[in-house]
Amino acid sequence: MVRSIVLLAALALGSAASAQERGIEAYVRAEMAARAATVAGMQARLALVTRGAGSQAELSAAEAAERDVAAAFARYGFTAASHAAYGSRRRDAIAAWLQRHPEWAQRAGALDAAFKRLAQRLDGLRGGR
Repeated sequence: MVRSIVLLAALALGSAASAQERGIEAYVRAEMAARAATVAGMQARLALVTRGAGSQAELSAAEAAERDVAAAFARYGFTAASHAAYGSRRRDAIAAWLQRHPEWAQRAGALDAAFKRLAQRLDGLRGGR
């Protein structure tokens, strides 16, 4: 009887850890998808600004990118707010997961670098406004 209880407890703990791992992976996948959608939206806006398209075209592109980001979060069961809350609550576990999965950390770094380059180019084209 005691052995059965111990076995059930071990299975439950293993299952909970596995569920947390899947939750963190979903969080990271949602983060990367949202960052990629943001970068794609910035690329579209940069192309519009470069061509001299008006502010209405740029606004439309920004709104489309915002919808794409929301859809990226939704694919993994998040909203932007729930994703941010999950990240705040699980910060240490997410950092540990990323250490065990450096390819995701590298992807995040590449997306961050692309975001910064595009932001600088957009800012430069707009005259630093």
